[in-house]
Formats: sequence, structure tokens, C-alpha cells
Amino acid sequence: ANRQTALLSEYALKYNVRTQFWEKRLTRYYSYLWRCRMRSGAFSNPVKVSTIFSEGLRLEIDGRRLAQTQKRFANAHRRLKLDGVISDWHYERRDGPWSEWLVIIEPPAEIRQHYARVGHATVRSPS
Repeated sequence: ANRQTALLSEYALKYNVRTQFWEKRLTRYYSYLWRCRMRSGAFSNPVKVSTIFSEGLRLEIDGRRLAQTQKRFANAHRRLKLDGVISDWHYERRDGPWSEWLVIIEPPAEIRQHYARVGHATVRSPS
């Protein structure tokens, strides 16, 4: 594994599975997402909240505890930003129910730089 994704995996390992379950899963999910988006370079494409819950957290959104869920979601992303796992995050679109809102998760500069180098190396390598 390369140093950058290894670094993110190291962050994921540091999160306590009982108290930082969301941070652990989101770190792994975003690392995977950015790796998948490497070729297109579309790291900042928005993701639906419902997709983050189903694919990243593997949890259902509890409609009866929506305010608490939204707060936990924001807190997890603030922690990831403080820890350098993501460089920033924000809601891009807030139309309709919260589960349909779009979120932009910005990767740290190291991830962008690494994948830019990998992408260029792939383009230049002989067939």
C-alpha cells in the first residue's frame, strides 16, 4: 500500500471501535472512494447522505432520532478534519429530506498530490 492510503488506514486503526465507530468507518470509506475516483480526478464530486450511511457507515438513518443523527454526522466529520483525514466537508445541496442532501468531502492535499503523480505515471507508462 502506498504511504498516503497507509496513513489513512493508520488513522482508522487509531479510532476506538466503540466510541469512534463512525470515524473509523468513514475514514476507510473515504479512502476507498478517493482511490476509486483517482483516474477521473473527481475527488470532490458530491455524495448523498444516504449513500454515506449505506456504503460508508453501513447504518440506516433513524428518522426518529434525526437531529441526534445529524449532529453525530457533523461531529464525526469535524473530527476527521481535525485529524487530517479530510481537508474539509460541506453540504452542497440541502433540498428535500436530509438523506437526499449532497455532501462534498475534500481529501487532504497529500492524497490529491499522490494520486496526481500516480495518474501521470499511468498516462506516461508504455503500453
